[in-house]
Amino acid sequence: MAHALTIDPATGALDLAGLTRLVPGSGRAEAEAALAAFASGGRDFGNGYAWLYFDGFEFGGESCSLGLCYFEGRLTMAMWGVLLPGASTGDWPSPEECEAEVAFVRAELRRQLDRSFAGGEERFPWGAAYSLYDPKGGSASSGVRYS
Repeated sequence: MAHALTIDPATGALDLAGLTRLVPGSGRAEAEAALAAFASGGRDFGNGYAWLYFDGFEFGGESCSLGLCYFEGRLTMAMWGVLLPGASTGDWPSPEECEAEVAFVRAELRRQLDRSFAGGEERFPWGAAYSLYDPKGGSASSGVRYS
């Protein structure tokens, strides 16, 4: 069973369907403990930055993977990728698949955060939420960054 990922518009906190609520600046150990069953990897860069990766979530009703970025042990950013029905599961998505993912994520961000996302990014008192397509890099990028 996948767990829904939602964003609190007032605080930017990530609600993970009853598992945990990750607020901006929350500790890495909290996420590691609460989400251990969903962990799919991680990387400590040795410069204060570390990423934790998780599977088993959904965003807007579609399967998603989640990456959490920590600086000096505090949550600074989260990124997710959505796997839409019919999308290839090969090595790299097509530009059309990336554009479809961005359109889907923007629609869900509009629903959750009540902003237009016409330009792909919206700013809030707590930081920013975004969903963009990078044609040069060939990927969709969606997430939140905290101030």
